[in-house]
Amino acid sequence: MRLKSLAAALLLGAVVFGCGDDDDANGGEAGLVEQLEAAGLGQYLGGDLPTPTQLGDWLRYEFPVTDGGPQCIFGTEYVVYVRPGTNDNVLFYLEGGGACWNDETCFGNSGLGAKTTSEPFGGEPPTFAGILGRGPGNPIDGWNVVYAPYCDGSVFSGDNVAEYDSGTAYHFGQINISAAIDVMRENYPDPETIMVSGSSAGGYGTYPGYGNMRVAYPDEFIYVLNDSGPGLQNNDDPASIAERRENWRFEEFIVDGCTDCSEQPSYLTDWALDNDPDTVAALFSYQRDFVISDFLMVERDEYRDLLLDVSGAITSRHPDRFKRFLVEGEAHTILLGAGVSPNGPIGTEGFFNTLEIDGVLLPDWIADFVSDGPDWRDLVE
Repeated sequence: MRLKSLAAALLLGAVVFGCGDDDDANGGEAGLVEQLEAAGLGQYLGGDLPTPTQLGDWLRYEFPVTDGGPQCIFGTEYVVYVRPGTNDNVLFYLEGGGACWNDETCFGNSGLGAKTTSEPFGGEPPTFAGILGRGPGNPIDGWNVVYAPYCDGSVFSGDNVAEYDSGTAYHFGQINISAAIDVMRENYPDPETIMVSGSSAGGYGTYPGYGNMRVAYPDEFIYVLNDSGPGLQNNDDPASIAERRENWRFEEFIVDGCTDCSEQPSYLTDWALDNDPDTVAALFSYQRDFVISDFLMVERDEYRDLLLDVSGAITSRHPDRFKRFLVEGEAHTILLGAGVSPNGPIGTEGFFNTLEIDGVLLPDWIADFVSDGPDWRDLVE
C-alpha cells in the first residue's frame, strides 16, 4: 500500500467514553460492571454467531448483514478473525483505519481515509509482524489472537445510523466490537489473561474495548496496550466534536461521574485505574505524531505538549499502573512491525524489534508490561 494511502487510512477521530466505579474485581461495593451496563456498555453482547470457516491458521467469522447487526459503515458484512495460540492468554487486537463524522469526511475527499471494509490491511488473513508475528521477536508469542477489523468510521464508539446528504453511514462501532468479543467468548470462555490493544483508530478503540470487555469478563485481569490512539481531542475545534457527538451518538456510553472525560477522553484511563484494581495500562506514541496532530489540526510541537501534559498527569496519579513509551519523532504506530513516516518509507523512524529508549527495547518493555518486570518503566525520550 502506498505511504500516502496508509497514512490517510490510519487517521482517526477523538471520542469520549466512560468507565465504571468500583473497588474490587467483581464489581465490589460500587458495582463496576453494573455501572458499565447502566451506561449501555455490553448491551450488544450475546448475539448469534456465524459458523466460522478456516483460512490458513485463522478462523474467519463473517456476520451476515442484518437490521441492527454488526456491519461496516456502508452496510457490508463484518468479519472477525481468530488465531489459536499455545497458552491460555488472549490478545484482543483492534485494527486502525480512519474516522468520519459528516458528509465531507465520510463521502467527500477529506483525506481522512476512513476504512470501509472488514478486509485487513494487506489482505486476508491478517499477517503482520510485531505483536501479531510469530517467534521470539514477539513478546507475547503464543497468545491466542482475536483480530477485530475496523470499518465503522467511529473509532469503535458509535451507535447510530447517520443520514448524510450523500448517503447512509452505519456507525456501528459498539455493535461490531461486541460481536468480536462474542467470538472471543465462544473460543476462549475462561482465559488466563486478556490484553485489549489497538493501533491508531484501534488505539482510540481500546477505551470502549476495555468497557465492553470488562462486562463480558468481570473477573479476568485486563491489560490495555494503546498504540498511537491516545484519546486526545482539540478543544479549540468544538464544531468537529459536536458533529461526532451528534452523528456517532456515543454519549449514552459515558458513565455518570466520569466528568474529566469531557476535557480529554484520555482521562478515562484515570477513571479505570481508580476503580478497577484488575487492570493496568500502557501507551506508545511518537511525540510529534504527524497523523494525529494533523487530524487534530494542531502543530506537531503543540501536539507533543498536549500528549506529555495529559499522559503525564495520568502517570503521576498512577505511577505503578500506567506507563508510557514516548519516542521522539513524527511517525505513527508501531505494534504491527513498523509505523508510517511523513518523510519516507514505512519504518524509517523505527521498527518494532529495534526501537528503544534508554537502552530498553520496545519488545522487552511490552514483555515486562505483562509480567511486571523491571523494564516496564515510564520512558519519555
